[in-house]
Amino acid sequence: MRSLTILNPAAGRGRAAAVWERLRRQLEKRGESPRVHVTTARGEAGPVARAALEGGVERIFVVGGDGTFNEVLNGYFSDAAPINPAAVLVAVAAGTGCDLVRSLDSCQAAEGFIRMDVGRLSCVGAGGEAVVRYFANVASCGQSARVAEAVARMPRWFGGSAAYLFAILKSLRSYQPPLVELTIDGGPALPQVARCIAVANGRAFGGGLTIAPQARVDNGLLDLAVLGAATPGWLLRNVHRIYRGEHEQLAHLNHTLLRSVSITSNACVAIEADGEPAGLLPARFEILAGSVRVALPHHLLIG
Repeated sequence: MRSLTILNPAAGRGRAAAVWERLRRQLEKRGESPRVHVTTARGEAGPVARAALEGGVERIFVVGGDGTFNEVLNGYFSDAAPINPAAVLVAVAAGTGCDLVRSLDSCQAAEGFIRMDVGRLSCVGAGGEAVVRYFANVASCGQSARVAEAVARMPRWFGGSAAYLFAILKSLRSYQPPLVELTIDGGPALPQVARCIAVANGRAFGGGLTIAPQARVDNGLLDLAVLGAATPGWLLRNVHRIYRGEHEQLAHLNHTLLRSVSITSNACVAIEADGEPAGLLPARFEILAGSVRVALPHHLLIG
């Protein structure tokens, strides 16, 4: 099998190389020695993955966090279709935030891989251009996107859950929830004042914040989690419950399972996808069911 490793050396505050070295030794015992590409800049992993898939690579080990996997995923598709539908992406958790792996770990890999759903986001770029992004875990808009932007600017040593929690608390008072309109599965437009709207394929984002505890990456549906006009005080009292996924009965947080949702607003509302800034509203989010073959390292080492 033709394999490639895409290694983000900055992931996990520099521990990605050590994570890969341990896995590499296990693979070599089985007669597999993937070629390794070490990234040197943000955004590099996507074009490298695309070129590899076009060249016939059948398995890509993605060594990094959710952002690295997102870049590779966006290299996996061309016009909403996989470049090589038989290729497998192996998610090797090595970042400070590996929320996707937590969701994948609960899935069955009966064929040696998981047939994972992928979200497709169509939105507007900062210059008004059309943007299309794919996401494996969670895409969101509102305060969460502002938090993602703040975390991206933080020093590398200040990573993981602590960075996200700090950014959430810092933005509480300054962020004013906008009025948005949501159109779910082609239904009527629903006005809503929303502090955060998360379109979830996986269960958690933001370094472990379990925004959609019932979401599954292999059920053909997205979980829409809408945090309404909650006050800063309410959030401070309940943020621990949201982190633990114990919020299904909270008044300001509602969930809907769907296949697509369109969101518009007269306000300037930012969007993030898998922790990376993606664009602005208006936007459409839709599911591409079972469109990517994904494995975890232990799926390959069984037997």
